[in-house]
Amino acid sequence: MDKEVIRKIDVDWKNALPSLKEYARFKYYKIIGPLITGIELHKVPYLEKYRPYFVMYSLWGKSLKECWEEPPIYLEVSNSKNLQFFVPYMQHSKYFDECLASTLRESYISFSGDIRLSEILNGVDKYQRVPIVEAQGSPARARLLQFVIMCALYVNDAPTISRLVAEAVENKNIWDLSLFKHWFGGYDKWFESIRIQLDNRDEFMRQIEANKTDKKLARLNFSELIA
Repeated sequence: MDKEVIRKIDVDWKNALPSLKEYARFKYYKIIGPLITGIELHKVPYLEKYRPYFVMYSLWGKSLKECWEEPPIYLEVSNSKNLQFFVPYMQHSKYFDECLASTLRESYISFSGDIRLSEILNGVDKYQRVPIVEAQGSPARARLLQFVIMCALYVNDAPTISRLVAEAVENKNIWDLSLFKHWFGGYDKWFESIRIQLDNRDEFMRQIEANKTDKKLARLNFSELIA
């Protein structure tokens, strides 16, 4: 791939997303409280094309490496016809404006300023209805529910935590628990992992701050997740 083409793509995205900083090639992030969020551009396999993704990673993993392993939200951006975006590298300038507009429209949060917990909850509610997530069934919904419980724990929103935990208990009666063994080791093990975090909020907060000390992350812009 022509280096000037790559440079042009990189510069255009960086200029269009000033709140985000380049973390690695074609990965533009910022930190919002306990989350890393932003846009990633991925090469389409076997084709000289790329497509954008809106992503969210959590920062409460036991290590930063663990945090990067599986983003809770990994949304492939669609075009105005609700089809996958495939932007030819050599035609980037032709499609960039449309691609950027769709990316900003489909991203679940703004990249400017602090973000409210309700915005995360609304975004996750939308993400659960994405076909590829729906196809993963109950475990995917459980993982997203755990994600929003941890976000509520971060802002110390006790009423929301209580509501979401009650939802986790109620869902035991309707979820396909046979799939939980492969994903989490079983429903009870999954639920207990939530309880442990809720009972140890101080340690939960310390782990987030410890992961934020990474030198590369320190170059990113910061804003806060608020109740």
